[in-house]
Amino acid sequence: MSKVLKAGCFFLRPKEHTIAIVYREQQQDYSFPKGHLEEGESLLECAIRETEEETKRKCILLEEKPIYLENYITPGGEDVEMHYFLAKDGGESDNSSLDTHPTIWVPYEEVMDLLSYDGLKTVWKNVETKVKDYFE
Repeated sequence: MSKVLKAGCFFLRPKEHTIAIVYREQQQDYSFPKGHLEEGESLLECAIRETEEETKRKCILLEEKPIYLENYITPGGEDVEMHYFLAKDGGESDNSSLDTHPTIWVPYEEVMDLLSYDGLKTVWKNVETKVKDYFE
């Protein structure tokens, strides 16, 4: 079985000390903005595209390399390699994607309480200190 590559962002508003969490209505869950790598796309390009599509916000990268790599198997059996980047909100975008989800700007201290999956909570535990360093 080949790896399924995905990428997304821990998407911040540094002045407000908030993180974007998307509510995926079809799955009825709360997650970080992320998605599948498209053909010819780099992981970095995927992370920015997916974040901008899902949130309808401009994504300004804070680091060129992923700050976390997660490997997991989905309930459907996909072997996923998930690359998380760090970015900040650059304001409203004119992205016309239909793959948009309601976005909730969650105070840093409340992110853990909102995430739907134990795997995502583990991811957050591993990066929350590094994310906090970017708050003003």
